[in-house]
Amino acid sequence: MLRRFLKILAWIAGLVFILICTLFVYVRLVSKVVPPSPISLSPLDEKVVELSPGLSTVGNNWLRKSESGLYELYVEGEPFERGVANGKLTRALVQHQEEVFTHQIHKLVPNRFYLTLLKYF
Repeated sequence: MLRRFLKILAWIAGLVFILICTLFVYVRLVSKVVPPSPISLSPLDEKVVELSPGLSTVGNNWLRKSESGLYELYVEGEPFERGVANGKLTRALVQHQEEVFTHQIHKLVPNRFYLTLLKYF
């Protein structure tokens, strides 16, 4: 009786193992994504023009700080062009936000040991 139970258990474990391996292979085959290549790299050459202290432009794309203090971003074009314009216009803002965020974290958690523990949560 015990031998028969172990045999059935081994078959079930083997089938589960085969199913998991098959699923893993299927996911690996299906999830291969080839990134598209941009048609033109000319958007990389465009420069950010600061028209006023709260308004920056790259071509027809712009970033401005509204009267209420919120930032407004307008981008147009192909996906690659929009991404480049977004990155160029918001670079300084994102860097500033990261500096403020890390400064606040260091203020809240001054101990170096606890800061390293936070990386894992």
